[in-house]
Amino acid sequence: MQNIIRLPLDNAYNVRELGGYYTKDKQITQWHRFLRSDDISQLTDQDIEFLLNYGVNSVIDLRSQSECQAHPDSLMNIEGIDYYHLPFMSGDIDDVTKIMDNLEQFDLGDFYVELLKEKELVAQLLSLITDAKEGCLFHCSAGKDRTGILSVSAYECWCQ
Repeated sequence: MQNIIRLPLDNAYNVRELGGYYTKDKQITQWHRFLRSDDISQLTDQDIEFLLNYGVNSVIDLRSQSECQAHPDSLMNIEGIDYYHLPFMSGDIDDVTKIMDNLEQFDLGDFYVELLKEKELVAQLLSLITDAKEGCLFHCSAGKDRTGILSVSAYECWCQ
């Protein structure tokens, strides 16, 4: 099993490399090709330069519209970056947060299943990731739930 590789950025804390993982047919996922991340709205100039040098040229923003308005993506208007905003959930993250306040009614597994029910969106996201020219970074706010579900979906897709 490969160690988790977090990239050394100053103002993003959960940027992870998805290269180096073994597939079912004993191949290895490509390095510098796919990254998952948390919020990248506060990247420093050095962070941006690092990501560009690392090969990132596509960004898929999975956050809701209100999250994007509150914290615009630092890579959104960078020359050479293809930016896509595709919210990966129904409704708004604020709605989910309110539900989570009453934990008796909230089941994280159900939340994940609901994300995957958006089959057309999942297919569109997987297509964008696999069709990216070189390095594709996809992210949400924390880099855990939405990016995690997309990472697992992509890994299953790549491993078939």
